Amino acid sequence: MNERIRELSNQAVKAADAEYELKWQSKDPSLEPWEFIFRRTFAELIVQECVREMGRYEFIDVAIYKVKEHFGVK
Repeated sequence: MNERIRELSNQAVKAADAEYELKWQSKDPSLEPWEFIFRRTFAELIVQECVREMGRYEFIDVAIYKVKEHFGVK
């Protein structure tokens, strides 16, 4: 596995832990299973990383916008 993927996975674990704990403690009715939160977060981080890499090149603004729009990433 690529080292950057490992780093993104670790970030997703930490974010999922934090989100799950916050929603669980507040008894938030929108609480999702931890694994779902992790997968969603990990996917978002990968897309954001791809967009950042694409941003290094000129004339790619439309492609960046379309990728973000397609995956629903802000």
